[in-house]
Amino acid sequence: AAYSLSKKALMELTRMAALEWAPNIRVNAVAPGAVLPPPGKDYSYLSELAAQTPLRKVVEMEQLIDALWFLLSNSAVTGQIIYCDGGAHLNL
Repeated sequence: AAYSLSKKALMELTRMAALEWAPNIRVNAVAPGAVLPPPGKDYSYLSELAAQTPLRKVVEMEQLIDALWFLLSNSAVTGQIIYCDGGAHLNL
């Protein structure tokens, strides 16, 4: 429930801020899945989480950077969220 609530809050905040600050400031977001294991866990923990997502693959840091670069470089995009979570958000 906490995960779902945080993603929904991100969605609403992004939308509201994009409307409020346009046209001078663009507001977008990246909603990452598990990229780094928590303390005491290793990469296999991420693999276990990824197995529960539609794409069944671990999200790599490089993929998050690619998403950020797209949002930073495209001046026609605002109010958008890129979910880099292997499709985990589809299960919300």
